[in-house]
Amino acid sequence: MADKVKDALAVFRVMEQYGCVADVVALNSLFSAICRDGKTADARYFLNTVRSRIRLDADTYAILLEGWEKEQHAVNARETFDEMVFQTGWDPNNFSAYDSFLNALLNGSGGLKEAMKFSVILKGKKCYPGIRFFKAALKECAMIGDVKAGKLLWDYMSVQNSCKPDVELYYSIIYLYTFGQDADRAGITLDEMVFKGVFPDSESYNILFQFLIKIRNFREAQQKFTEMVKNKFVPTHAVVVWL
Repeated sequence: MADKVKDALAVFRVMEQYGCVADVVALNSLFSAICRDGKTADARYFLNTVRSRIRLDADTYAILLEGWEKEQHAVNARETFDEMVFQTGWDPNNFSAYDSFLNALLNGSGGLKEAMKFSVILKGKKCYPGIRFFKAALKECAMIGDVKAGKLLWDYMSVQNSCKPDVELYYSIIYLYTFGQDADRAGITLDEMVFKGVFPDSESYNILFQFLIKIRNFREAQQKFTEMVKNKFVPTHAVVVWL
């Protein structure tokens, strides 16, 4: 593959000699193929050799950031992100770049803390990532029990019209509410799902039902049990153990 990348880059250097346009569209197509095969470093190095004659755009950096995310290079993603902001500014429409950048940070040594820090910066610029980041970050919050970060992410996502929570996202935030002993918010969020066109699944019902039993809120538990049965769900074995 290394030889193929070198050959592709060599062809790009001379393509104008054969009547082909070597513009940013062609460059982005080339970078997309290279980064998809795990050679983002080669694309990044080549970028330095052509930036004087090709004006890079937001898509160029989005492609590189996606490559760094796949290769789990948080440091390189940070460098590319800084350059993107310097060269192209803050673009609310470039959500795929922000999505890849935050996911790369989430998988890096800084983890959730680093990703949250930059998500606050992005929010201040009215720039938002895509749904992939919110799913990964909320799942991480649920795994480590970080209720505060989970609530911040949920509020962050709620102001972005293009991000519509699905069952997986609702499950994560309901779990976090129960982890934080907030029965009211957990119940309200479960009810909210239906109004948003997202119907609770067995896991969503069971996590809340188990929590209500645990805190001995039997009245609410009875209501949820009735609702579960009506929707053809039953308590799992783990929940039955609590009874």
